[in-house]
Amino acid sequence: MKVEKTVNGQPLGFKGYVDKYLWNELREFPHLLSSNYDVFGLVFGLEGAGKSELALSIGAFTDQDFDIENVVFTPESFKEAVIELPKGSTIVWDEADEVSDHHASKKVKMLKKFAKRMRKENKTCILVQPVLFDQNRYWVMHRSRYGIRVYDKPEKRKASEQRGFMEFYGPKKLKRFYIDGKKDYWNQNNGSPNWKGRFYRNTHRKGFPVPIGFGSAYDKKKGEATSKLKKESAEPKKLGNFTPSDVLLMVNNLSIPKTKLAEKIGVSEKTLYRRIKKLRSMKKDD
Repeated sequence: MKVEKTVNGQPLGFKGYVDKYLWNELREFPHLLSSNYDVFGLVFGLEGAGKSELALSIGAFTDQDFDIENVVFTPESFKEAVIELPKGSTIVWDEADEVSDHHASKKVKMLKKFAKRMRKENKTCILVQPVLFDQNRYWVMHRSRYGIRVYDKPEKRKASEQRGFMEFYGPKKLKRFYIDGKKDYWNQNNGSPNWKGRFYRNTHRKGFPVPIGFGSAYDKKKGEATSKLKKESAEPKKLGNFTPSDVLLMVNNLSIPKTKLAEKIGVSEKTLYRRIKKLRSMKKDD
């Protein structure tokens, strides 16, 4: 169906097209926000199937002031968006891999803190990530009001028939999909959605606030975020004046169990043992 206004009744700024079932779901957002709730949603699916396309369209349909400032790629930019964007704004977190960390990690604890602040600000957030089962269970089981699986049909000959397919999951069906899918070897093609539909390429329409493609503001912002994350991951971890041998010696002589140590550090026990193993390999180079 064709729409020219947001779900709040404000001018859209472009000629948009949206599945009528999706539109009916989005029309519930203003009621939730006015009732002092926030709205978290997940968009997931294969690379290249159109996740960003759909998420950005939802952003434009639910926020009349939606623009590139509402699109984030890192935890730091998410924090800034939560703090600085006006009340009632929609935030699209593309490539939201950081929210998949262990629930006890410092990063996820920080994100939870700002996610709770979103409720006070009555904001909407869309997390975009390829695999639903990579998500930390907190976001799926306790925060998300919906999930949309995006998929394609590359076997089709016409380009217009290859992309733009979606499955919509309400909170109950999303939780069931998450639990059953993990048991079924992370099968992301075996859910039982509330409904199936199509979505459209609104980002290429004249007047769309966040066009995507080579050289666009979206492309540049994503590239800068990717470069920053790569640089941070490549930088060696600083141990202050201690050598890896010193740190390893201290860890091995602590009187508390490794389970408790992992909890205090804010990581899983598995991650702790992986780090200890890395220290042992660094010790050889001391």
